[in-house]
Amino acid sequence: MKKYNMAVIIGRFQPFHLGHLYLIKYATSKATKIVIFIGSSNVTNVNNPFSYKKRKKMIEQTLLEHNLSKKVISIIPIKDYPSDTLWLRKVLQKCKHIDVIIGHNSWVNNLFIEKGYEVIIPPFYKRNIYSGTKIRKNLRKSGKLKS
Repeated sequence: MKKYNMAVIIGRFQPFHLGHLYLIKYATSKATKIVIFIGSSNVTNVNNPFSYKKRKKMIEQTLLEHNLSKKVISIIPIKDYPSDTLWLRKVLQKCKHIDVIIGHNSWVNNLFIEKGYEVIIPPFYKRNIYSGTKIRKNLRKSGKLKS
């Protein structure tokens, strides 16, 4: 099995959940170091209720609890931009070396594939339970997340 030096994970993490933890653990089995980009860091709306700072804190706490902090070398915000080209340029400026992209977002994956990067699409972890959309809906329904 090939072991990469640097893997990149890009997601909104709205909110960070066990499916995301599974993704990070999967990435650590494929690469020595991981960089996590938190997408839509400049957007707050119904689908993006948690701030970048809050999402970063959720991830950092989980990494500590699962002894993964040393594997994840950076957590970086990435804003939404008006063009795919500009968005990709900003990601590449913030992370100079990328061996592989690991994730499920087909838009992200296709942008990197078009530029010649290797992409790994891992299996989902209990997708019927761990879906950001479902979790946000349940949080709103329970009153733990205001619209």
